[in-house]
Amino acid sequence: WGGLAYAIEVALLGVILGGVFALVLLTAKGTLLDFFRRMYRFLLTVIVKELEPEAPRIDHKHTMPYGLPIAAAAVWSALAHPLQPWLQQWGLSLWR
Repeated sequence: WGGLAYAIEVALLGVILGGVFALVLLTAKGTLLDFFRRMYRFLLTVIVKELEPEAPRIDHKHTMPYGLPIAAAAVWSALAHPLQPWLQQWGLSLWR
């Protein structure tokens, strides 16, 4: 239980699960395409030097409970190391 490897795994897995959870929520609310349009415009203004950088508009109506993906990551990491095989194929290891 615990330790640095566990904390790193929970953090990485929490980010992955949080992203998936956010995409599911955006899809359920019907705003996924709008989100991708705003991200595309933002990235385009960052990459193309002639364009003035445009920060993405934040919609405060939509909130996400961050505790759910973090808790799911903690439980999943405690029961099984889901990232271990993926990291090992890249030559990385959090575990001995």
